[in-house]
Amino acid sequence: MFRKLFLCGVLSSSAFAGDLPQLNKAPWEGWYVGLETREFRLGVNREGELVLMPFKGRNDLVPSPQYLVVTPVIEEMPPGRRPIGKKVEASGWEPVTPAGLDPEKIVYRGTVTGGAKFEVVIEPTRDGFRAGGKLIEPGTLTNPLRFSLRCRLPDPYRYQKNEEKLKDDAEKDDYLFILTDKKKVKLDGMSKVDASSEAVMGKGLSEVSVEFGPMDAEVEMTVGEGGHFELWNNGERELYRGLSVNWIHDAAKDPEAKSRFELKWK
Repeated sequence: MFRKLFLCGVLSSSAFAGDLPQLNKAPWEGWYVGLETREFRLGVNREGELVLMPFKGRNDLVPSPQYLVVTPVIEEMPPGRRPIGKKVEASGWEPVTPAGLDPEKIVYRGTVTGGAKFEVVIEPTRDGFRAGGKLIEPGTLTNPLRFSLRCRLPDPYRYQKNEEKLKDDAEKDDYLFILTDKKKVKLDGMSKVDASSEAVMGKGLSEVSVEFGPMDAEVEMTVGEGGHFELWNNGERELYRGLSVNWIHDAAKDPEAKSRFELKWK
């Protein structure tokens, strides 16, 4: 069971119309939900982002730029063009489950420009979380739409100033990508990859595993049925510099939106 941080009966502060409600108990003031394990804190903020905050010591968190952040996104798919992420409106959030601590399940909704609405489902686990969601309605948008969760992995060398040590250590980090066709791609942190290249990543990924040597941690992600992973790293550059693993929901295969991807932080 998760380590309980606070007494029962923590109240959330009043939320403005269209905002997610907020907690008012330290250290979760301004957060929608929060929980803590021995390895990390996990919370959902006012912007609807799921944030995993690893501990670097007994009570100290790593700096915020090294948090792992999951952002729900509606992507518009214009013919012959790359997907376009739609921005959530300023007052476009709606809680389904109440604000609270140590939740077993978190459900909330968002509305993007154009009126498309989506739902996010998060199920915390002992060593990470399971997450999914779906497009609820397209609003006035006429191009095909899809729901995704963009998982931004941290740069473990953000504060390393010694370039030679950085290179030596990054070369020891293992990156394992398993494609949907079962092909395995093994790389290290210094490998330069253009994640948008189909020649490199095929039609999508089913599993991703990344070691973060300086953080003494490993992330394992499995896609589950009814979805797939896509990588995004803003052009060809070294993998250690930061990478997004985007979970894409396949509404045709999973019309009831029961699919979840699972992330484990070890």
